[in-house]
Amino acid sequence: MTTRVYEVYYQDTLIGILEVDNESGKHNYKPNEKGVEATKDNACHIKVMIEGTNGFEDPIPFFENRISNGERLGLTVINYQTDKYTLKLKTTTE
Repeated sequence: MTTRVYEVYYQDTLIGILEVDNESGKHNYKPNEKGVEATKDNACHIKVMIEGTNGFEDPIPFFENRISNGERLGLTVINYQTDKYTLKLKTTTE
């Protein structure tokens, strides 16, 4: 299985790690509890950002849309001007 690994930030705080299976497109999200706790009063995190996934699951729309747009534009750092979340492509594993 080949995967892409993204670090997920809220402003400058790491709030989780997202793995994307390149073949199935499924997502595995692991929250960084310290980061989520530090940002919870300033951010409106979706449930999966707080709880994570149970292994690889169907794509998470919040991330899937951003990754799709970022890939189309050739970006390794994906952020929108409308909020303070950033995805940074860290590695691709095989």
